[in-house]
Amino acid sequence: MSGTATGSIRLASTRRHSPWRQAIGIAAAGAWAALVTYVLLKILDALVGLRVAVDDEREGLDTALHGESAYGNAGAVHEA
Repeated sequence: MSGTATGSIRLASTRRHSPWRQAIGIAAAGAWAALVTYVLLKILDALVGLRVAVDDEREGLDTALHGESAYGNAGAVHEA
């Protein structure tokens, strides 16, 4: 008996379970990425914050952060 026949049976057996193993691997990688992202965002939020001040948000971030208006006279009415 050659080793090829035994290898073929083993390969067929591995392929049958492969999609489920891959799905478990994908789920585990996704869970790991979500956990690490959550932890990093919590650390960043504690150190520097993730949001701007409410007043700056109301004023507009272009004005509050850069001192300029991004759209100029966008709210002005122009007559033809």
